[in-house]
Amino acid sequence: MNYLFLYGAPDNNHAFVNIRTDGSAGLTIIGTPHVNPFMDDLPGQCRGFCLAGMAGKQQFNIQFQPDLVINQIYEPDSHETALVRADVLCEQLGVPVVNNPKHILLSRRDHLFLRLQKIAGLQVPDTLRVKPTSPDDIHHTITAGGLRYPIMIRPAGHPVGAITKVIHESDDLEKASYSYALDGRPYYLTNLVDYASKDGLYRKFRLAVIEGRAYLRDYLLAESWMIHARDRTYMHSKPALLREAENIHNRFDNVIWPRIAPTIKAITAELQLDYFTLDANINPQGEILVFEISAGMDFLQVDDNEPARHKAVVSDLRNHLYNLIMRKAKQPKDLSPAF
Repeated sequence: MNYLFLYGAPDNNHAFVNIRTDGSAGLTIIGTPHVNPFMDDLPGQCRGFCLAGMAGKQQFNIQFQPDLVINQIYEPDSHETALVRADVLCEQLGVPVVNNPKHILLSRRDHLFLRLQKIAGLQVPDTLRVKPTSPDDIHHTITAGGLRYPIMIRPAGHPVGAITKVIHESDDLEKASYSYALDGRPYYLTNLVDYASKDGLYRKFRLAVIEGRAYLRDYLLAESWMIHARDRTYMHSKPALLREAENIHNRFDNVIWPRIAPTIKAITAELQLDYFTLDANINPQGEILVFEISAGMDFLQVDDNEPARHKAVVSDLRNHLYNLIMRKAKQPKDLSPAF
C-alpha cells in the first residue's frame, strides 16, 4: 500500500524558520497538523506532498502512485488556495481520500453556523464573516445580521483564543475594532454565550471525533469563559475539580456518549469529514454548545502536564485512525479521468 499525506502552505505563504541545535535550519508550515509521524508503522510507503501557489486546475506530475490520500490541510480561511489545489489533485489521482479537501472548504465558521443550526440538541452561536475597512462596516454587519451583544471578534483563520476581543456593547465597537487592521481582511463576529454553571465555573469538553465516534480528549474547568490547556494549573489548585475531571472521563463512554451520540453522528453526516475536533460545553441533558469545530488533528500529541489517563484515550484515537486509513486504502479506485 502507498499513502500520500498532503500538506499546504497558507495563502500568505508564511512559514516559521527553526534553527536546530546543530546550526541547520528548517521550515515549519502552519495550518497543517502532522498525522503521518503517528502512522509510521503503516505497511507500505508514505510520501508527503505540499501544495501552494495559484489556485486553479493543474495537471500534477506525481510519479508516486498512492492507494490513499490523507489530507492534513484543515483551515479553509488561511489555506483556501492549498485546499483548492488539493481538491484538484485528489480528482486527478482518483483514489480514496481521508478528509476530502472539498469538504474542508465548506467548513468555514460562518458556513458551519448555517449548516448545523437545525441539528437537535446542538447550539451553534450566530456567526458572521466580515471584511471591514472601517468600524462602520462592522456595525452594519452586526445590525443587518441581528447579532446580539456581547460579540466576539477575531481574525479569520486563527483559533478562538488567538487575538480574540469581546465587544460588550455598541459603544465599545470602535475601540475594539482599531485593535485590528481594517484593510479588508476577513474577521468573524460571533455571539458570546454565557455558559457558566451554577457554581460560576466554565466547563469545556474537547472531543475528538473519528467516523462519528467521539472520544473525550480533554475536560477543563476555569473561572473565565475562554478556557485553555494552561487552566489545568488552576484545576491542580482545586482537588475537587481534579476529581470532577476524573469522574467525567470515567463516565464518558457509558453515560455521556450515549446521550450525545445522535447529535455527534448528525454533525458528522453533515460535515462528511472522517475526523475532526469539537470544543464545546455539554450540559447534563446532553445538549451541546459549540465553541469550535476544526479538522485539525492535534489530539494525537500528549503534553507532559496531561493526566496519565489521556494516554489511553490517545492510544484509542490513534488505533481508530490507523484502522480507518487501512480500510480506505483497500477501497476500489476511481479509474475514470478527472477531466
